[in-house]
Amino acid sequence: RSLLPTREESPELFFLPPALGELRVEVLEAEGLKKSDTFSENDVFALVVFEGAAAVSSVLDNAAHPRWTPRHARAFKFSPRRPHSRLCVALFDEDMVGDDDPLGRAEIPLAALHPLTEYDVWMPLQKAPYTLHMRKYGRVRLRFSIQWYSETDRLLRYPAALSGSEPPHVLPFKQRRWSEAASFAANGPPLDKNFKMSVCVARFNELYEVVGVTSLATHALKSLVCYRDGNVLSSALVGLLWQLCCVRPNLLPSCGPLLLLAILSVKHAHSRAYMPGVMQTPSAWRIMRGMLPQLPPVLPPPRGKRLPPLARPADDSGDELSDED
Repeated sequence: RSLLPTREESPELFFLPPALGELRVEVLEAEGLKKSDTFSENDVFALVVFEGAAAVSSVLDNAAHPRWTPRHARAFKFSPRRPHSRLCVALFDEDMVGDDDPLGRAEIPLAALHPLTEYDVWMPLQKAPYTLHMRKYGRVRLRFSIQWYSETDRLLRYPAALSGSEPPHVLPFKQRRWSEAASFAANGPPLDKNFKMSVCVARFNELYEVVGVTSLATHALKSLVCYRDGNVLSSALVGLLWQLCCVRPNLLPSCGPLLLLAILSVKHAHSRAYMPGVMQTPSAWRIMRGMLPQLPPVLPPPRGKRLPPLARPADDSGDELSDED
């Protein structure tokens, strides 16, 4: 099926840089897919999106374990023009009425592939790009390989990607159905505008993996934002302060010191809970007394009064020493 306009229909879309190589992909089979239809099995097809091109496989009707044979449309060939591109494969359940139901997606970065190597792997299907599920949505078996025409040309394309001068890919689909399907294959489901704590925690975990910082301060910040470790009151105050700053941006400079105090409070509570050597919170009087300088005593000791002599220590035998000694 033709998803995109041809060169004869839209010649302005085909002014592309020269190809760097050749990418071959085959969708072989899938298993463990969630059932989308009520009275029958899924009518499964695969959509492959790569840079500015897209292709779709044959539809397998009532297939609990879809398997594309060589007689089906399952093999695709693309011409990569950017060495850092991603190959996106998504499976759908075809519906005659309404939109197709997404079953899962998988991504393959070209930078992780070795040239002139044929891969035949089972890949777990995902939906959201910031979570990883191994068996929740099933898996798909893919066979793919990459061949670069010139390693020098491939390496010279990376500076353009780092500078951000490359324009984004645009796929002018003929139907809205394919545009929504390609959006799911490349980016996952549309983001929910409502706040979800599970999404917030997943974002924090992804940030930890990227930054690689797992100190007590970062743990305190996560506990403060995600309402963890019994810091509900502090988290609520921080959320209220953030809402106030969104309404009144001139209050934004005050967020820094207040956030620092909140993080220090959470760190102290965490230290008291998990470190027995940390003392309890001192009282205000003890803090003020510790800040005052050490003053001399008000009344001097009385004069003329001698202190009693100290008792002399005993020897090793246990007898006291005499005055003659």
